[in-house]
Amino acid sequence: MSKKSLGSRSTILAIVIAMALASLSATSVFAAGSTKLTPHQKEVRQDLASDWQTALSSLRFEKAVMDGRVKNNTSATDQTQAADLVNRFNAVLAQAEAVAAQHAGFSVNGTVTDSILAAKSVKELNADLHLLRGAITHHVVDLFV
Repeated sequence: MSKKSLGSRSTILAIVIAMALASLSATSVFAAGSTKLTPHQKEVRQDLASDWQTALSSLRFEKAVMDGRVKNNTSATDQTQAADLVNRFNAVLAQAEAVAAQHAGFSVNGTVTDSILAAKSVKELNADLHLLRGAITHHVVDLFV
C-alpha cells in the first residue's frame, strides 16, 4: 500500500468517526447526569402527589354525596330546576373525571412523572372541584333539603 492510500483511508475513517459522534444528540449525552432530583424537587413532587390524592378523594366524596342526595330525596319542589342543576353538576363532574382519568404528569399509581404537567392537572381538578362544591352543589342542597 502506498502512503497516499493509507493517508486517504485514515482521513476517511476519521471523517466517518467524526460524523458518527456528531450525530449523537448532545442532550442525550448530558441527560444521564440530570436524573437526580434535588431535595426541593423531591419535596415538590411529594406535595403534588399528596395534592393529587386529596383531589381524587374529594372528587369521589362529592360524587357520592350528590348521588345520595339525588337518590334519597326526590321531593324537590321544582323538578325542572332540580334536573337542570343535576345536569350541570354531572357536566362538571364529567370534566373533573376526565382530568382524573388522564392523570397528566402522574403515573397510574399517583407518582409524579412530570412536575409541570402534574401541577397543571392538580390545578384543573381543584378548579372543577371548586365548581362542584360551590356554584352547583349549594343550589342543589337548597332544592333537596
